[in-house]
Amino acid sequence: MNVEAVAGFSSEQHSETFNSPFDIEMLYEYLQVYRSRPGREPEMLLMLAVLEDAIRCYIKYFGANTRSGRRHFEETREWFFSSDDDWLFSFENVCGLFGLDPGYIRRGLLQYKQKDLRVVALPQRPLAQHIANSDLRLAS
Repeated sequence: MNVEAVAGFSSEQHSETFNSPFDIEMLYEYLQVYRSRPGREPEMLLMLAVLEDAIRCYIKYFGANTRSGRRHFEETREWFFSSDDDWLFSFENVCGLFGLDPGYIRRGLLQYKQKDLRVVALPQRPLAQHIANSDLRLAS
């Protein structure tokens, strides 16, 4: 299947999109363009919805504090990083249908995770030291 023709991208646009650093929003926009094209088979739209939902769940439940949130994230992470292609709706098969590189998306998800962990891990020093080193002035 020619993904450029199906999604309405030229070869140059497709190359620019998927050879650049990973951007979840860019992938999501690509999928939206695919969805908006007329004449899609219902099965393909369902597989597209599965991929979109997985991306949303990964982002929404990343770093979740609740048991159910962590469970949702873990299930989504397992789906993305499984190499199983026996199941019709496996990540490998969904990517294959849309001409997407599973490794590219996985690397992007790991980069997204690492970026967020760095942001979350920033204030690691004790609160008293943080306040003492800041420029806060108390009103007298």
